[in-house]
Amino acid sequence: MTSGSSSSKYSGANNAELKELEGVALAEKQKAEGAKRTGELVATLSKIDPANITKNHNIYAELAEINPTNSDYVTKAAHNNKKIKAQEQIAQTRKIKATQAAARKERIESLFQCVGRFSGEAREAHQRTNEQPRQLRARGDAVYGHGRPFAGGH
Repeated sequence: MTSGSSSSKYSGANNAELKELEGVALAEKQKAEGAKRTGELVATLSKIDPANITKNHNIYAELAEINPTNSDYVTKAAHNNKKIKAQEQIAQTRKIKATQAAARKERIESLFQCVGRFSGEAREAHQRTNEQPRQLRARGDAVYGHGRPFAGGH
């Protein structure tokens, strides 16, 4: 057949009928593609660990988008979404608690540094101040004799 004869074959149909048929054909094509993708996603679900909530959620969300009338897919997507949000909340709470614990530890350490017993610099300063009186006493003993300020008479 030539192109002229095929166009004459449909010459009696009006444009509205052709557009309607094109719409039906497109809808059927999308439906077939959706069914194919649904089969692929369901096969993928069987291979994924159920504990992997993020992957499960992504697949169920896509399934729910392809098949919005399937309440099972919609429910599971929503359920996994809640689980993900709960995990994010737990992670955020743990992060806040870790930050608070680090700040508390820092405050406690700063208190001990004020006392000077646990800080390296404070310990060295304390030792120097304790050595100075010993050195002065030793010098005084040598100059004045056995710890008395003045040798001799009172």
